Amino acid sequence: MMRFNEAIDQAVAESVDFFNVQVEQSRNLLLGMLGHDMRSPLQTILATAEFLSALNAWEKVSEAAARLIRSGASMNALLNDLCDFNRTQLGLGINIDPNPVDLANVVADVVDQVRAAHPDRRIDLEVKGNMLGFWDGSRLQQLLSNLVLNAVRYGAPDKPVRVVVTGHDTEVRIEVINSGAAIDGQTLARIFDPLTRGVECGR
Repeated sequence: MMRFNEAIDQAVAESVDFFNVQVEQSRNLLLGMLGHDMRSPLQTILATAEFLSALNAWEKVSEAAARLIRSGASMNALLNDLCDFNRTQLGLGINIDPNPVDLANVVADVVDQVRAAHPDRRIDLEVKGNMLGFWDGSRLQQLLSNLVLNAVRYGAPDKPVRVVVTGHDTEVRIEVINSGAAIDGQTLARIFDPLTRGVECGR
């Protein structure tokens, strides 16, 4: 009887493992298809924005078109990240593509996009020193966008958000500063855990 129960337990465990593998494969397939199919409408948006920008009919239209182009590029980077996620599931790692980049432009684009999304908030940008270097601009843009957006969302709404970028000889220091209550210790301990969030501060 004991051997029979052990055999049943092993069969159940093997079935669960097989099911989990199938679910994982199906999820990766869905993400891959989603990333592929989203590229077509995104390219249409970008092409339309570039057409509007080329018309140069009205200054505000050109500015809006330029913002659409930058935002579309950010969305395209997110789709690339979705593909990178699939690569990690296959054990192939994430692509990093460093190129000569002026980090000041990357930060300025991020701040401009967040300002457009939150026109009621004040976001100050201060850039000091040399920002030239070999960077993966898209990766850094995604990182900085998350930091600045979080500073806006969870900081005191009546206080400005400050983005300070300082270039040194061998490194660049980036600070995103807001006002409001500090992050509590319990939330801070799991701040990098995915799909978790703490109590909103400063609201």
